[in-house]
Amino acid sequence: MFFRIKNNNSGCPNCKGTENVIMFNWKLACEGRTNKYTKYVKSIKKVEKLKFGWLYECLNCQQKWFLSDNKQTMTRIPKEKEDIFYIWKIKKNEVNNQLLKSLIKIMANPPDLYGNVEDYIRVPCKVILKTGEEIDFSYVQFQKSPPVEPYYDNIRFIDEIESVVSSDYVLNNEIRVASVNAQEIRMGFAPTLIKTLDEKYFIVNWSSDFFEYGSFKGKDMLLAECDLNMAQLPPIVDTKRNRITYFIGDYQDSVKQLVLDNK
Repeated sequence: MFFRIKNNNSGCPNCKGTENVIMFNWKLACEGRTNKYTKYVKSIKKVEKLKFGWLYECLNCQQKWFLSDNKQTMTRIPKEKEDIFYIWKIKKNEVNNQLLKSLIKIMANPPDLYGNVEDYIRVPCKVILKTGEEIDFSYVQFQKSPPVEPYYDNIRFIDEIESVVSSDYVLNNEIRVASVNAQEIRMGFAPTLIKTLDEKYFIVNWSSDFFEYGSFKGKDMLLAECDLNMAQLPPIVDTKRNRITYFIGDYQDSVKQLVLDNK
């Protein structure tokens, strides 16, 4: 049973006025190694075991938190994402054989050089829903955590999917693997140079799956072999996050085969 704490030193980052804290390292906080979040350990208490990880709650403000399956990371569950969290919590989002076979034809990027996206397996594709709706900019994403991070704008679940096919907006595997291995040459800039058949050049930044620029789509692009001219950069093309719909599935051993070889 939870109760409200009167001590001014109690609480979590949320009730202490630091709502911008999305997540922190729970393992280090518990070990007390001069971690600034150690003070919150006594106030964030376990509520229940989930299909992956654990649900925690602040004794002071009742803010809900998710502890990752490996007990490393504590993630805040925003109030506006609690509905999504509870759907994730009760749904069994397992991939069926038909969907798995279709995803194998497309594949997911491996994590990049800096470990980004190592907690997810996400396959870029076109999704056809059971309602008949088609969504070109889609990820079918497998994970061991609820999709509550603020950078997820459009969340759905894999039980809505009728089938998946290759999207015209998805880059070929050669470009995608090259972008995974792109090095950060300045702050926030890890470019991969690509081109069209008629030698129009573009840059994708960091690990990339989708591409659209005017009439050009991912299917039209090739990996460029020439060096990047920093004095005269071609257009840098990023896919806006709010264009992508994420279809969330539960992580299973079978989805490991969906990751592209990082050669």
